[in-house]
Amino acid sequence: MNKFVASLIAFYFVFGVVGYSVLHDYANFTYTDEITVSLLFCIALFPRRRRINVRDTRNMFMVIGIFTFYLFYSLKIGSNTRNAILMDFLIQIKPYIAFYSTLIIAPNLTRERKFLKFIVLCAVPLLLVDPFISPVGDYFRILGHATFYSSSAIIIAFVYLYSKPRLTSVNLMVFCMLLSLSLFSLRVKALVFWGVTVFLVVLIPGFRLKMSLKNGLLFVMMLSLAIALGYQKVQRYWDASYDLNQMPARMALYQGTIVLLKEHVPFGSGYASYATFTSGQFYSKTYYDLEFFRVQGLTPDKPIYVSDTYFPALAEFGVAGICLFAWFWLGILRTANRYRRQLGSPVVLKYTLFLLMVVFLMLQSVAASTLTHNAGVFVMILLALCLTDLRREYESAMTGPMKSVRVKKDVFVHPDFSPRG
Repeated sequence: MNKFVASLIAFYFVFGVVGYSVLHDYANFTYTDEITVSLLFCIALFPRRRRINVRDTRNMFMVIGIFTFYLFYSLKIGSNTRNAILMDFLIQIKPYIAFYSTLIIAPNLTRERKFLKFIVLCAVPLLLVDPFISPVGDYFRILGHATFYSSSAIIIAFVYLYSKPRLTSVNLMVFCMLLSLSLFSLRVKALVFWGVTVFLVVLIPGFRLKMSLKNGLLFVMMLSLAIALGYQKVQRYWDASYDLNQMPARMALYQGTIVLLKEHVPFGSGYASYATFTSGQFYSKTYYDLEFFRVQGLTPDKPIYVSDTYFPALAEFGVAGICLFAWFWLGILRTANRYRRQLGSPVVLKYTLFLLMVVFLMLQSVAASTLTHNAGVFVMILLALCLTDLRREYESAMTGPMKSVRVKKDVFVHPDFSPRG
């Protein structure tokens, strides 16, 4: 089973991450992530001899139930056509199915990590050559859009770090070098993520945040850099002085989010209605209501920027959906932090990688729909693998001969990721 999962992840990386643009442009094939997630889902539900992870299975079906509720809600209010609603339902639920399925399978890829490292490092020459093969605007010849290029570089760095058994200075140096390839994309979010990563894994060894003058100055420097790079861009999203004919599409989507959250309380505007790929392919009536049909990039004949960012798409789920979204991410962060506090230095590598992947997905969601795209689904699988390893270490410590680990019984355990009982 472990070999099959590792092979499936390698297949996804080759054809769903690095080769996505080539398959899309020359074969019009974009279903690698759907195939991978479907196989993971089937494996997760397939009966196995070892004890079934009841809690994660229950919570996966709870998530399916929540998304299914929104499916019927969207059909009832007629947020778009039935085909559009069903397509958007599958796109939105995909990363969470990938995450929970991997948790339920709980593969132990200790022996397969060298294989995964070899696969991803084979793609490094492509990233080194691609920026110099006559890029056209924001598009590279092999990796496609600059966002795909930066995501591929970051994923290669993630898998490399995941393949290492411990955190060493050499591993961190190679990791940062691989991560630096993302800077060729000339994306601001790639530079910000690179800075955050260097701050976390290099300037603060072992990721042990302590109050000190040095760390305080470093934090102020990184915060100032982030504000300088991103303030004007983010501030423009809420500038109401723009006329719709001149307003950038992303700015319009952010401003329209507030309007929809107020108009559709508490469950939002429904699937395929706003800021998603299907809302542009099956042009949503919401854009006419907001008069966004006049915004360049959101027009009915050319809605190329309709899914240019992820956070505005949460308007489809309303205030209730935003609360559930925050509950999910805060919950898994709290659980991972609990494992780190109780296990200490043995899990610093996995915890650091876990945190960096969460930061990556949140930064990408500001100005890209990565979370529901091929790269985002891949990172969700890696996220689940890291959390599985953390939990395996925790369970081993609780049942094994490690007497040096002290268990704090009063620490909150997120219901999604409690130790199996």
